[in-house]
Amino acid sequence: MKKFFWGFFFVFLNFNLNFNQYSLNILPDFAGYILLFQGMRELEEESRWFQSIRPFSTGMAVYTAILWLGDLLGVGSGSEYQQILTDILGLLAAIVALYVSWGLTQGVLEMESRRGADLNGQRIDKMWKALAAVQIVNTVVGWMANLANIAALAALAVPLVIVGLVVIVLYLMAWWKAAGAWELLLCREDGGQEDSFPDM
Repeated sequence: MKKFFWGFFFVFLNFNLNFNQYSLNILPDFAGYILLFQGMRELEEESRWFQSIRPFSTGMAVYTAILWLGDLLGVGSGSEYQQILTDILGLLAAIVALYVSWGLTQGVLEMESRRGADLNGQRIDKMWKALAAVQIVNTVVGWMANLANIAALAALAVPLVIVGLVVIVLYLMAWWKAAGAWELLLCREDGGQEDSFPDM
């Protein structure tokens, strides 16, 4: 389950190096979606959610890889119509990203139900809701600021970024704790199986 943590680490955290018109994100989103895909494949027997949302993770890996390559090569958005198309695709990608993270949350909750164990699913669910709320507010405020040219809305950008970063860190911490709980559960189950063997 640690692949979920590292996958979201790459997806939600960005660190860009800019050289003139070129940009290099050393934490590429596509690497995160590949890790999420691998994690879902490893746990596909634990929840149906890990099977159903895997294609979305594959699609996001391809889409974000294209964007990453475009930034690396300095490919611009071009005309105003291309910029509109880019914005629409970006919005759709954000929706799919939220759906993938929501699906993984449901998968952990289903694992808890099947295993009868606490895997920190409730905490992940709460932090996902907070993350979704922050992203929605950021998107709405950003669009309103650009379309209406309202300076007061633009001034909210920095506080919203800070709040978003805090929520992302808390979300990642929830996944890290879930991964630890899962490993502990597996260790206990393995220990129980070993203890069940009769003495020679």
